[in-house]
Amino acid sequence: MSSYTLKEIAAWQFVGNTKVTLPTIQRGFVWKPHQIENLWDSILRGYPIGSFLFSEQENGLYDLMDGQQRATAIFLGCFNPFTQRDETRVWSIRCELPVVWLDVCPKNKPQTNEYLIRVITRSHPWGYQEVENARRLPQGHRRDALNLFRQHPDNHDVGYTQFKNTTVFPYAARMPLPLSFLLEASDSNSLIQTVQDVLPDYFRTLHGGFQNKEEFLDKLSSVKNQLDELICTISSATKDRRIHCDIVQQEVLKKETEDDPTLFVRINSSGTNLSGDDLVYSVYKSIYPEAKNLVEKSQEILSFVAPTQIIALATRIAWSETNDNKYARKLSVKQFQGLRKDAQFMEKLNALVRDTEEVFKPAIDVLLARDTLSETGGGLPPVLVKQFAVKSQDLFYAFLYWLRQHKGQPIDAELQSRMLAKLLALSWFGFGVKERKFVEENWHKLIKQNFWTYPLMEYPVDLSPQALFDSKWESLSDCQRHWRKMASERRELVLFAQRQFINAEFGDFNQMENLEDSNVPWDFDHIYPTAWVYKKWNVPQSIKNWLWKIGNIRAISLEQNRSESDHVSPAGRLSDEVQRKNSFVLENDWCFWRQITGKTNNGELVANAIKTRTQNIYQRFWDDLKLADLFPPIPRNTPSDHPILGTWEYDADGRSYTRTFDVNNVCELRRGGEVCWRKNYHIRDDAVIDVEGLLHVIKPDDTLSIEDRFIATKRTVQP
Repeated sequence: MSSYTLKEIAAWQFVGNTKVTLPTIQRGFVWKPHQIENLWDSILRGYPIGSFLFSEQENGLYDLMDGQQRATAIFLGCFNPFTQRDETRVWSIRCELPVVWLDVCPKNKPQTNEYLIRVITRSHPWGYQEVENARRLPQGHRRDALNLFRQHPDNHDVGYTQFKNTTVFPYAARMPLPLSFLLEASDSNSLIQTVQDVLPDYFRTLHGGFQNKEEFLDKLSSVKNQLDELICTISSATKDRRIHCDIVQQEVLKKETEDDPTLFVRINSSGTNLSGDDLVYSVYKSIYPEAKNLVEKSQEILSFVAPTQIIALATRIAWSETNDNKYARKLSVKQFQGLRKDAQFMEKLNALVRDTEEVFKPAIDVLLARDTLSETGGGLPPVLVKQFAVKSQDLFYAFLYWLRQHKGQPIDAELQSRMLAKLLALSWFGFGVKERKFVEENWHKLIKQNFWTYPLMEYPVDLSPQALFDSKWESLSDCQRHWRKMASERRELVLFAQRQFINAEFGDFNQMENLEDSNVPWDFDHIYPTAWVYKKWNVPQSIKNWLWKIGNIRAISLEQNRSESDHVSPAGRLSDEVQRKNSFVLENDWCFWRQITGKTNNGELVANAIKTRTQNIYQRFWDDLKLADLFPPIPRNTPSDHPILGTWEYDADGRSYTRTFDVNNVCELRRGGEVCWRKNYHIRDDAVIDVEGLLHVIKPDDTLSIEDRFIATKRTVQP
């Protein structure tokens, strides 16, 4: 057993002659900011933080088997961005590094913490709340901090996710200082001198009572005795603190990485849970060490597909290609371990990993649609591409596989457009089925060369904006109701409609650092404020029904949003023509919004504004991606004299059922008085009717054969 000081542990990630490295089996840094804060509170209070686990290499170096998250958190606390920017080799964080601060005179702090440790990150450069340190700051405080940070010349023309960590600081604090300053200071005088030398002149906090760095320096000078005491306390808690390290013998580790990952799973069970993808990637890296560099060499791909996901998808593709093009479910660690002995599979997998860019880039290019959508508002925002890759992994797998199977087929703009339309329609609307089930059941159809020419549905159904929104809810089929529900609620459609604005303002945004700290650089703003409705008893039901629909939601930059937003009417919010354009507000919904100058009980007016914009947003999706081409032609309404019209009765399982066919091509199934479903139908010929794939045949004796299972008779007298 050996031990290391905190300074030595931090130095593992400084450039230099360190004896401790991160093995390929380890994953990235996954701690949340509040976990870093809590660890440093424990360290400063003298609490135990657990030992590290090493394995000794033959060259005398050590691999860190357990403790990566703690080691990185310790490093970040010691990291001084003003002096060490070019001297670090952080194991897992590839962006502007988080910085740990300490409020020397806190106003508030978490109930369980003695010290108010603050972590600022790329996506939260202003830090988090004081008491609830896992929650983000209120919108008004974030905006105030943003205005402060914009005073730095480097921050004038970039989004806040691109701010340098030397230009930002925790805003919801009183007198915060980088923890590294306190760790390095010999006394209050040296500390104050460091502050004077490096902190920005616009330094100001929410509770500090000072307006700039000079006033902050005066505040610090007034509490020098307190600072000296704090420096002494921190030094006592950290300078001689040693963390024990256990060492795993090489024989044990070799068996672990070659046979099964039991040890690795167990030693990580007390930390952030490992996913199956994490484990598969870790085991694969132990077999094929070059994999890490090969997978992570393309930054363009990594911005959309994480290394663990790349390997997860590559294993499925490799299995399919070595098993007669069959569908492959996600491989578990156990399944992957079994396949390691399959030379053909491993050869295929290694080849895919070596060609990572060739495998993934064509798919990313199609999804970005920079050329295919250029004339209608620009390509798909990168954040939507990232979202598709993460949330629709089965569809993404099928798409990647199709591209490999038909590598030589030219993909022109028309085909790209159809690919994008079909993938997004399946991902965002889904037809009410589980994606994995859909992909598995339709696998061989999905990977055929002519898949993209297939209709999205085998039966005709009118899903046009007019059919969905100009008809009463009661008159829609179940499929239409599902589609309208998605068309009214999927926020992805808002970003699609506003993509010209999103691409112009946030074109470089698609993901955050691998610190679990994701956020978006825009707010989803409600045009008709939710505060005017929430917990209010006298609000018309029509407003409540439409309040959360996408027609009332717009993406807006933090800079544009206002703390007084709950007091600003829709007419005021949209008074500027540029704002209306950026917010995708058209003339036919603006004519309603402009009349809403304050809180109102005119439910019809508000509902019309939201409903019209909802339909406009869906219309943009429908038109730009030419969704009408994805469906079979819609037949004309059934002639009024067709014999199928009316109500048909039959018994099944001892109960009475009816199926009613109307002239709008909707069939309604009832059990007693209860509606079971409503489906679209179309007339194949005078006798054959297709109800969304369910065949109904009118027999010569004027009975109706239903699905070749039931015989129904037509009701002659209406009850």
